[in-house]
Amino acid sequence: MSVLRVGRVWVTVDSGAAVGDTVYVVPDTGRISNTSDTDTNIEFTGASFLTAASAGDRALIQLNGN
Repeated sequence: MSVLRVGRVWVTVDSGAAVGDTVYVVPDTGRISNTSDTDTNIEFTGASFLTAASAGDRALIQLNGN
């Protein structure tokens, strides 16, 4: 299995995102979000959005090796 620890990845965002937002994974759906719903969403430590996007659009995220 390939693993990317450092680099950039295009993702489809669940609820939209702004540049610099923290990246979260929604465990129930596997989707990417900028919403920190502390009851369910898991922070993707060290990752941030490099581009803005509306809900359902693609955004570029930066992974920083964590």
